[in-house]
Amino acid sequence: MTIPSSYATLTGIIRVLERHLIGPNEVTRMVEAPDPDTAFHVFNDLDYAGELLDLQATEYTQALDNKLARLRQVYERALPDKNLLLYIFQSKDFHNFKVLFKEKLFGETHAAPLSHLGNLDQEELRRAVREEKTDKLAEPYRTIIAEAHTAFTKKTTPEQIDTYFEKRYFSCQRRVTKKIGNPFLSNLVEVRTGIANIKIFLRARRLGKDLTYLQEHLIPGGRMREETLFLCYKEEKLDRFIQEVASWFDRAIGEAVARYQEDGNLWKLERDLENAEIAFVRKGKYTTYGPEVPVSYYYAKRNAIRNIRLIMTGKYEGLASQEIRERLRDYY
Repeated sequence: MTIPSSYATLTGIIRVLERHLIGPNEVTRMVEAPDPDTAFHVFNDLDYAGELLDLQATEYTQALDNKLARLRQVYERALPDKNLLLYIFQSKDFHNFKVLFKEKLFGETHAAPLSHLGNLDQEELRRAVREEKTDKLAEPYRTIIAEAHTAFTKKTTPEQIDTYFEKRYFSCQRRVTKKIGNPFLSNLVEVRTGIANIKIFLRARRLGKDLTYLQEHLIPGGRMREETLFLCYKEEKLDRFIQEVASWFDRAIGEAVARYQEDGNLWKLERDLENAEIAFVRKGKYTTYGPEVPVSYYYAKRNAIRNIRLIMTGKYEGLASQEIRERLRDYY
């Protein structure tokens, strides 16, 4: 366990970076911009200017990816506990696992781009997936990939690949939080697991799946008791589920599910659940120094980038300003 005071220098750096996060004024300018090019140039007033060199508005995704890559470089140099680097960017490794196995089983047309932000070497991952040579992978990744080769067949679906790796991702997150020994990070994993299970629960109901489907897809380790979830799933309405969600998390998440029950709007539910996550993460911002600060800032940066993507996508799709604004996530 790393002493919190060892994060003092990095915390000072982050306090400076926080001033440049996209805020209400910049969002308003981007949303109300007459076209994508004008919205793109608003970046010049933020800390994204370094990523804009020689890039056009159509290349905004590259600019945003570059920004997260730069943040990773800062963390690689300054984080006193490298387990925290693993904790923050582990999701990128599991994204790459999913992509490579889908590419192997279904062809490249079914695979998304690989992330360059992961902790594991991409060539070693390709070797482990394509050639089934896992000797250069550390545990638990070696076992995860080896078991995936055994579990996946030609009849495996993309959804089954996602479920397999999602469960193991959260298991790895719990493992690394024990090494770090920070209650805030442990609680964050619980919250994120719970939110993932809320989505799984509601998606299963929307698709008319039976209880067995839910049992197979739920992710262990969240705040919600599986037995209670199973009882809620058997009921015709979501009233009990909403009450349980509010008691497990807070009223805001319960209200988000209640709104979904009324209007069935998936993107609004997704927005509200992500807002609940950022509300929890925001608490780490107020720690004097410690691992909470770099983790919270990473989520703040990711949230800001998500909003920029939503704005730029909306501009290219010709959405009205009000419609774009409704889709945005809360500020950090």
